[in-house]
Amino acid sequence: MDVFGDIPFLTGGSGLMTELGRKYRAASAPANIVESGTHGKAIVLAGSCSVATLRQVEAFQAAGGVSIKADPIRLADGSQTKEQIWQQIEDSREEAVLVYSSDRPEQVRKAQETVGNAAHVLERTMAWLAQNAEKKGFNRIIVAGGETSGAVTQALGYNAYLIGQSIAPGVPIMVPVENQKLRLVLKSGNFGQDDFFLRAIAMTRGEPA
Repeated sequence: MDVFGDIPFLTGGSGLMTELGRKYRAASAPANIVESGTHGKAIVLAGSCSVATLRQVEAFQAAGGVSIKADPIRLADGSQTKEQIWQQIEDSREEAVLVYSSDRPEQVRKAQETVGNAAHVLERTMAWLAQNAEKKGFNRIIVAGGETSGAVTQALGYNAYLIGQSIAPGVPIMVPVENQKLRLVLKSGNFGQDDFFLRAIAMTRGEPA
């Protein structure tokens, strides 16, 4: 970075940002790290079917966390609705609830064969749940999956964020500039430790990992 850091255009992995940050931080005043804790309940929305996310769902369930399966086939045929999922969240009265569509490859194939737009159905559902959660005072929204994260951020509508503590490499807690009560965590499928959801819930509450 000392040699190439001032080139106007750089390409490469996200790891470049760590070294660029170190380079330019050394030449500037120290920045305040945003408080990562907030009040309010947490919702975890997992749309990724990666091996890492499947392990994270299992770890959350094994720890006794309340989880609700969003089934694309049932959502498409109307036997499950986003409103019903939300009612289950409210009925649980838990501080943190996981809603997941993550599944094994054979189940994903079955859903794709049965519902041609299964991914779109799930993304719309997760986006609506995130919007509703924010309205209902869930100030901690944790999302797993690139497409799911994109759908959620579009639905929430924020376009500038302050960056807080790191939960895992490449996955910080984010605070929308326009709503600094909210804490948003977005991760691609294969990022994070097995206990990532538990860590994210704790850290957005203001506790150490």
